[in-house]
Amino acid sequence: MPATKDEIAERFWRHVEHYGFAKTSVEEVARELGISKTTVYQHFSGKDEILDYVIRNAALKEAERVEKDYARLSTYRARFEKLVRQGVLQSTRDWLDRYRKTEVRHQFELGARVYGEVYDTLVQRWAAEGAAAGEFHLVAGNLLLTARFIGSVLQFAIARTRADPDHPIDDAVVEAVRKLLA
Repeated sequence: MPATKDEIAERFWRHVEHYGFAKTSVEEVARELGISKTTVYQHFSGKDEILDYVIRNAALKEAERVEKDYARLSTYRARFEKLVRQGVLQSTRDWLDRYRKTEVRHQFELGARVYGEVYDTLVQRWAAEGAAAGEFHLVAGNLLLTARFIGSVLQFAIARTRADPDHPIDDAVVEAVRKLLA
């Protein structure tokens, strides 16, 4: 039975976690699934595309989880605070801790980009909905500008956390986002 795209991606990711990206081959993944390399290449152009697929799927699942979990919070301010503390900073620390000694850590930029796209969508929507609800104001009355400023603050926080995961930046980042929305 031919393997599905998801089965190939799942097996590939298990390999990457265990052996590292450089030591994971399409041939080995195909052999373990009992399929040919050609079957893998019918779904993906190569290792980079499989990794991108894995991370994008994880990001989509994260977005669904965040939407469901954060919807329980009574204010948009609370959503933004939780997004900063848990969604961005703690997730960054968890990723670094889990993959600190593996080469997957070098794929962090791809993961950060994909998760950034997911969080940008949430930031824009929550900023618009929070402003409409009267909880806060948009920077210069502009949704896109507000979202870009918040995104820049979050990117800085991720970079700072990557450089020093133990640096206590969380409160400062939450306060910066609060001030942007004041």
